[in-house]
Amino acid sequence: MKEIGAARVYSRALFLAVENAKEFPPQKLAEELRKVYQLIQSNAELRAVLFHALISLGRKKTLLHKAVSEAMGSASPLVLNFMDLLLKKKRLGQLSLILHHLDQILFPFCKMQDNQKNTFLFTEQ
Repeated sequence: MKEIGAARVYSRALFLAVENAKEFPPQKLAEELRKVYQLIQSNAELRAVLFHALISLGRKKTLLHKAVSEAMGSASPLVLNFMDLLLKKKRLGQLSLILHHLDQILFPFCKMQDNQKNTFLFTEQ
């Protein structure tokens, strides 16, 4: 239960960080986070390092950033900083829950944006 509450807090904070950002919309944030999550899930060696208690936080961050840049080309600073925070707070294992809650926040937000676009289109004509 505690994990669910923390995941909600993290997802809400992420959404608020980009809610009104035109250059980095919330949908793009969720997409990049999903790619990082899939990268971690698909790479057993990386996952083992990131969850190993004896490997330093600095080394984990360096390896994660390197893996992300090799797999995705690049990721936004917000996504990388968020992943660093999850590593630091030992919450990386909750990334799937965070994504789930972020999707729950984004669904009504995207629907609202679509409705506003449609309203705008109809009032223009």
